[in-house]
Amino acid sequence: MVEEETGPTHFQRLAQVLSNLDDGAVVRFANSLKVASDASRVFVCGNGGSSAMCSHAAADMAKALKYPGFLNCSFVCLTDSVPLLTAMANDHSYDEVFVRAMKVNNFSYRDYLLVVSSSGNSQNVVSAVDYACSITEPTTNVFAFTGFDWDNRVNTMLRSERSDENIFHVSSMEYGVVEDVHAAAFHRVVELVRSK
Repeated sequence: MVEEETGPTHFQRLAQVLSNLDDGAVVRFANSLKVASDASRVFVCGNGGSSAMCSHAAADMAKALKYPGFLNCSFVCLTDSVPLLTAMANDHSYDEVFVRAMKVNNFSYRDYLLVVSSSGNSQNVVSAVDYACSITEPTTNVFAFTGFDWDNRVNTMLRSERSDENIFHVSSMEYGVVEDVHAAAFHRVVELVRSK
């Protein structure tokens, strides 16, 4: 039998975070997708639960947005190819897996990158942001969904590129809350793109 909780429940903590949320970066990401050309691709990546969320989001966006004609761009989840991911990690370094996968997929100036990271400190995610900023325009084409500390490495890098408006930050130190809000943000993107 589960004991009665004495503090706020997960749902209560989640509701509190959601009530104080600024979704400006989510709106900016959705608007960027709307103007992306058919030559553009949206690359998404993350680790662990964020990786699973990226895979889910790429599938949702392709099915709900690309297929019915709401968007022209395509979606690439960099963690969907386990053989490629493990080969890059084994032959090079796990810190480089996303950058090497971006290179294999010919990431270009037309493309977009969205990283999802609860901590914003994973080296492979930081490296992906750094590489994308060197190839494409960071103020319009590089986005991050992060959590935990505001001054994490991904947020710091994007702020240095004058791209702080592209950071969707969840002010919580709990993985469950951060991941739930990130999942909701992807559904919000679909809702925004489908709206007129």
